[in-house]
Amino acid sequence: MFLPAARRGVKRVATEIGPLHSSPYGQKASTFEPRRLGRLHDAAMLFLAISVVAATLHAQASVEYTIPGSALPYEITVGSDGALWFTNFLGSIGRITTGGAFTTFASGQVSNPQAIASGPDGAIWFGENNNKIGRITTAGALTHFPVPSVAAGITAGPDGALWFTELNTNKIGRLTTAGAVMEFPIPTKDAAPNGITAGPDGALWFTEVTGNAIGRITTSGSVKEYPVPTPNATLYGIVAGPDGNLWFNESGAAKVGRITPAGVVTEFPLPTQSRNFNIASGPDGNLWVVEFDANLMARVTTSGVVTQYLLPTTGSQPYGIVMGPDHALWFTEFSKGRIGQFLIGTGTPPPQVDAEYPIPIPPSTLPYEITSGSDGALWFADFIGSIGRVATGGTITRHAVGQVTQPQSIVSGPDGALWFTEGNNKIGRLTTADVLTHFPVPSSPAGLAWGADGALWFTELNVNKIGRLTTAGGVTEFPIPSQASFPNAIAAGPDGALWFTEISGNRVGRITTSGNVKEYPLPTANANPYGIAAGPDGNLWFNESGAAKVGRITPAGAITEFSLPTTTRNFDIAAGPDGNLWVTEFDANLIARVTTAGVVTQFLVPTGASGPYGIAAGPDHAMWFTEFEKGKVGKLTPPAATGGAFFNTLTPCRAVDTRGAAGPLGGPALAANNDRVFILAGKCGIPQNAVAIAVNVTVTQSTAAGHLTAYPPGVSLPVAQTVSYGSGQTRADESIFSLGGVGAVVVRCTQPSGTVDFILDVTGYFR
Repeated sequence: MFLPAARRGVKRVATEIGPLHSSPYGQKASTFEPRRLGRLHDAAMLFLAISVVAATLHAQASVEYTIPGSALPYEITVGSDGALWFTNFLGSIGRITTGGAFTTFASGQVSNPQAIASGPDGAIWFGENNNKIGRITTAGALTHFPVPSVAAGITAGPDGALWFTELNTNKIGRLTTAGAVMEFPIPTKDAAPNGITAGPDGALWFTEVTGNAIGRITTSGSVKEYPVPTPNATLYGIVAGPDGNLWFNESGAAKVGRITPAGVVTEFPLPTQSRNFNIASGPDGNLWVVEFDANLMARVTTSGVVTQYLLPTTGSQPYGIVMGPDHALWFTEFSKGRIGQFLIGTGTPPPQVDAEYPIPIPPSTLPYEITSGSDGALWFADFIGSIGRVATGGTITRHAVGQVTQPQSIVSGPDGALWFTEGNNKIGRLTTADVLTHFPVPSSPAGLAWGADGALWFTELNVNKIGRLTTAGGVTEFPIPSQASFPNAIAAGPDGALWFTEISGNRVGRITTSGNVKEYPLPTANANPYGIAAGPDGNLWFNESGAAKVGRITPAGAITEFSLPTTTRNFDIAAGPDGNLWVTEFDANLIARVTTAGVVTQFLVPTGASGPYGIAAGPDHAMWFTEFEKGKVGKLTPPAATGGAFFNTLTPCRAVDTRGAAGPLGGPALAANNDRVFILAGKCGIPQNAVAIAVNVTVTQSTAAGHLTAYPPGVSLPVAQTVSYGSGQTRADESIFSLGGVGAVVVRCTQPSGTVDFILDVTGYFR
C-alpha cells in the first residue's frame, strides 16, 4: 500500500521516504517541553538483566532483527520458499528466514517499492514508484512490468492474475503473469483506492482512503462500494478474516472494521489513539493489527475484543504485518529498520492504568509535577499558568489561573499549603483555601523538598546552587563544588540530609542542613539523572533519563543501577504504598513499577503518546501521574502481590539439537552473531503456561571461540552469558530459562564467525 501522500493525489518524489502526511513528525509539537528536556541525549539501547522471578516473567512476545544497511521497510509477505519477503523503500527487496537471516535482492534496481505480495507463480510481486510492477523469483531473477500508474496495493486474485489499486487514477488494475494489463474505473470520483485482498466470495475487496468506503470488484470488473459509518476514517489495509468476513484498518479513526460479503459494516475502536496501517489474519483465529503511533501490536477477536501488546523498541512505528510459515506474526518497523517476529502464545498483555481524567480547558494545559495535598486531594503544577487540584474521584478544578508563572515542581508543606516553583525567580505558596503568596528567590528554582529543619530546600539549576527558604521568606544559598552540574530534583533523605540529582554533572549530591555538600558520580556516563525520591528501603532512588535506567544510592553513597526494559526517557519517580518505586516512562507511554530488588513491571497508559511525567502516591493508596502531552491526570492502583511459581520436575528430555535435520528445534547450527528463536511450549512436557524451565545446555563443534546468551522474547539482550566456549570445545552447563510468557526462548550466538551446535535438555519447569 502507498503511504498517505500518494493517497491524497500528491505526486511522490524521491526525497519522500516516510509515511508523509501520516507521520507524527509532520504534526505540530507542543510549544513547551518538560523541564530541561531539550538538553537530554537520546537514550541508548541498553541490556536488561533477566531475573527469574516467576511472578514477573511476562515479557513482550517479540523478537527484532536489524536489517543490514539502511532500510525503511514497508510491507511484508510470505514467499513460496518459506521465508518472509519485504519491500525496502530505499530501493531493494529483502528476504528474512524464520531464523532471522537476511538477504538483500535487487539493490538499486527497484524504485521505492512499497506494496508486496506472493504471486500465483511462486514469485514475489511488488509495486514501484515509477509506474511499474516488479517481479522477483526466490532465486533473485528480476523483471519489471509497466502499468498505467503507480500501484498502491497488490494481491494475487482467484483468477491467477495480480490485482492492484491505482490510487492516483482511481482505478483497479489487473496484471497477468505474462504482463497484460486491464483497468476498471471506480464509480466514486477521487476515492483513492489503497489496500486490496482476495475475498472468500471469489471477488477482490479494496479500501478507499478518501472515498471512505470499502469496494468489491468481481474478476469480470463489476464494482460495488459500501460506505463506512465513521466519516474520515482513512481506510488502509484489508484482509480476509478467519470468520469469512473482510477486516480493515480505519487509520484516521483508531478503529478496525469488519464487512461481511453482503456488505454489512461493523466498527470496533482500539483502546489507544493511534494510526493503524495494516492488518493480518493470525493462526489463532484472531486478527492482528500494528499500531503505528502507539508502538503496539493489537489482537482483535472476531467479536471485536482488543488486547494490546508492547513492542520492545520505542518509536519503532510498526507498519506491515503478515502471518509467517512458523505461525508467528512478522512485521516491519518502519522507523528503526527492523523486522519483528511476534510469537503467539499465552503471553500476558501489559496491564493498563486504572483511569485518566482530562484537565478542563480552556485555557490549554501542560501538567508537570504532582503531589498529595493536606485536603485529601492531589495537586499539580500546570506550566501554562495555574495550579490544578484533582479529587480522588477524578474531579479537577483549577486555581490561581493567570496568577502564577510557568509552575513546574510542587510539594505539600508542613503548613498544609502547596509550594511550587515559578519561572520568574519565585516560589509560590497556595493554601487549599486559595490564598496565594509569592516569595522571591535569587534564580529560577527547579526542584523542591522539605528538609528536616522545617525549611524548604530548592535547586538552582542555572546558577549551580542549592537554596534554602524559610516559611518567613528568608533565603540562603550553598554552591555546588562541581561546576555547571545543573542540579535538578531534590528529596529529603532518611539520614536528615537533602539529596539531589545533577543532570550535567552526572552525579547524585548530598547536602546537610548546615550546607555541607558531597557528590557521588554515577557508573553510567551521560545518564542525565532527573527525579529523586526516598525509597521504602531506606535508600534514595533516582531516574537515569538518558540511560533508560533507575538508580539506587545508599546513605553511604553506594550506587546500583537497574535497566528499564524499554529505551525511554524517565523523568520522575515516587515511592508507592505497596513498598515499590514507581516511574514515569515519558517516550514509551508507560508507568513502571520497580521493586527494591530492581525487578520491573510496566503498565500501559491508554492514551497514546501521552508523555507521562510527574508521579506521586495519593491518599487513596493509588499512584497518580500527569500526562504532559495530552493534558490529563492518570490514576493507577498498585496490584496486589502475587505468589511465586512452583517447580515441576520432568524426565530429562532433549528439546533442541541443531546437529539434527533442519527444523524449528533442529538444524542448522547457530550462526555467528545471530539470534534464533526456539518455541518450546508443548515439547518434552513443557506446558503452555510455563514461565521458566530448568535445562542443561551443551555446545559443541564450534568453529570459533564465543558464547551463547539465552533470554526471553521481547527484551533487550542481557549482559550475562549462558555458556562460553573455546574453538572446537564441547561444554555443558545448567541454567534456568525464562520463556517470556509465550513458551519460547531466544538464543544469541556471539563469536567472530562460523557456527556452533546447540543442544538443550529440559529437566523441569516453573508455573
